[in-house]
Amino acid sequence: MDIFSLSIEMLKKYRLCDNCLGRQFAQLLTSTSNKQRGKSIRYVCAMYVDTQKEFYDDNNNFTDFNFNNVKIKFSNEKKKCFLCFEIFTKVEEIAQNVLRILEGYEYNTYLVGVILKPEMIRNEEIFWEEFGTEFSERLKEELSREIGKKIHELTGKNVDFRNSDITILIDLRKNSITKNVRSLYVYGRYNKYKPMPQTKWVCSFCHGVGCDKCSYKGKKYDYSVEELIGDVLLRYSKGTGTSFHGAGREDVDALCYGWREFIIEIEEPKIRSLNLSEVEREINNRYKGYIEVRDLKVVDGKEVKRLKAKRDNKIYEAVVECEEELTKGDIEEINKIKDLVINQQTPKRVEHRRADKIRRRKIFYVKVLNHRDKEATLEIKAEAGTYIKEFVNGDEGRTRPSISSLIGKRCDVKELIVKGFEPEERQ
Repeated sequence: MDIFSLSIEMLKKYRLCDNCLGRQFAQLLTSTSNKQRGKSIRYVCAMYVDTQKEFYDDNNNFTDFNFNNVKIKFSNEKKKCFLCFEIFTKVEEIAQNVLRILEGYEYNTYLVGVILKPEMIRNEEIFWEEFGTEFSERLKEELSREIGKKIHELTGKNVDFRNSDITILIDLRKNSITKNVRSLYVYGRYNKYKPMPQTKWVCSFCHGVGCDKCSYKGKKYDYSVEELIGDVLLRYSKGTGTSFHGAGREDVDALCYGWREFIIEIEEPKIRSLNLSEVEREINNRYKGYIEVRDLKVVDGKEVKRLKAKRDNKIYEAVVECEEELTKGDIEEINKIKDLVINQQTPKRVEHRRADKIRRRKIFYVKVLNHRDKEATLEIKAEAGTYIKEFVNGDEGRTRPSISSLIGKRCDVKELIVKGFEPEERQ
């Protein structure tokens, strides 16, 4: 059947708006909108019907019921379209409602999605089963596009199908509009000058509710690296929360002077164009002596995966105290450590949250920087994932060899500082 005859058959049976009529031939004359295409088809079909004089009576009325229906469908008489229920007449109203929901949010790109009413989906399936889908487009696709075009017209913002700042979902079943604001990712490096966890440590007894064990704070520690940095970023971005992604982590009581990389994910930010130089200054001034940040910049969310995959070797400074006075021989033995492979069974202190297995790690070198009596300051360069405290004390034989086993004296780490990071590939 040719396009013209097919259109006549469609209009004989169903009331179709211009958008839905044109959408059945969306892959033809693609420089034209569905509405323009449908209106043109309707005009041609109406002219054809008007030439069929044998169907008119003396009063100029159709004698054939089916053609009378066609006449009604060609007219401007207000009846609901069989496919869309005249939803295209409400496109501007829907777009205005979307903008009210997005009021106060800064965004450059957006994406519109639509969930149709079940009866719309059913009617489209019935219609296509009868007339075919060779040149057609789905109602859902056209409606999403037309609403998106109207939002662009009203705001000047652009649609982005891959990485939009805000995704809008219009649910015709519930007559609702919801938004999904893409997180903002801020990369940086930090130093930590006071003992604190990297991320918020929720109380294990009350799980954040507040109890006598945590003095009703809901957390084990008063602050963390995440909270000190994140609270400032939240105030500037007006977001609802943060997630912290670090390139590894140090123990709560370990310090960091080596500028550890991190990314903070800001959830549902209202402001996306942050003055990060100002944010950096405020963090460093407000929390001087606690933490320091640098190199803040906005990055793509894909950078989180790259950061998590990094395996930088670490350089530590460890203040070690032994149970007996260190001899010259002990110092020489420690200084001889180079390219030493150790086997570390999961330490007792973390076995409740880590798989119990043996890990092979490399100690590149140990240098004694200074020593006196029972105490020594060591510089240790180790492979990523090495438990330094256990390399020193042996963890009751779970780490072999250890500094304690090599010199035959029990030693423990009193202070630990991460001094630097070196990418694994440089080795």
